[in-house]
Amino acid sequence: MMPGSPSIVPEADDRDTYLVFNDYGKLGRAWCETDEHWTDRETLITYLMEGQYSDPVRVVAFNTAEGWSRDVSEEVADEIAQRCAADGFDIPTFLEDDFGAGHTTITIVAIIYNVGALLGGILFGAWSEHIGRRKTIVIAALLTIPVIPLWAFSHTAPLLALGGFAMQFMVQGAWGVIPAHLNELSPPAVRATFPGFAYQLGNLLSSRNSVIQAKLAEQHYGGNFAPVLAWTVLIVAILVAIVTMSGREARGADLSHTRPGRQPA
Repeated sequence: MMPGSPSIVPEADDRDTYLVFNDYGKLGRAWCETDEHWTDRETLITYLMEGQYSDPVRVVAFNTAEGWSRDVSEEVADEIAQRCAADGFDIPTFLEDDFGAGHTTITIVAIIYNVGALLGGILFGAWSEHIGRRKTIVIAALLTIPVIPLWAFSHTAPLLALGGFAMQFMVQGAWGVIPAHLNELSPPAVRATFPGFAYQLGNLLSSRNSVIQAKLAEQHYGGNFAPVLAWTVLIVAILVAIVTMSGREARGADLSHTRPGRQPA
């Protein structure tokens, strides 16, 4: 006798379950087979961003204990777009009209926040020539804080675009000046390697940031990434301001001087 078919109801029926409806081309469309432990919201979004699904068309969620089910494609698409905007990643191409976010809208939002980053880097970079690198970095970093609510908690495309523009303007305003500041601070003997090493060391120390953010969102905010992003920006902005002000200013350093010792007058 053949064993009975497994139940589609999760063993832990008091949790939200997320499933992906995928387009397999000539083979047609079908719900993707998945392990029960991979059906939570955070795992689903992570897999979508990593490209684990070839052509996702729709996402549905249900909870058998609470007795509801609904199409969550649009809110999942919005959250993925928000995370990509926050991290500076390209927005996945599957966020098309049938997945809840118009391709044109997604493209426009991406263009707008990238324009913000470009303008922020140019304007704050030019300003740093007058008021100094440290003050510019501190001001730009701290100005990200009042932008957090608009950037992290917006739910419409226009507000998401505005928040992304403002946040990227300030972020790139600070980070765009940092390479120049590091070069001017670098000892002449190691100027070719020190700025890049310092920058990549920072990347190494923050490499698990997305994993930590995902765990915090899942454990404390029910998979909602917005509060975690907000706290991340707040903490990083304050730390950047403190570290920068604790250092010294070297604007106008002679970068042509490549040997240790006293710089020429």
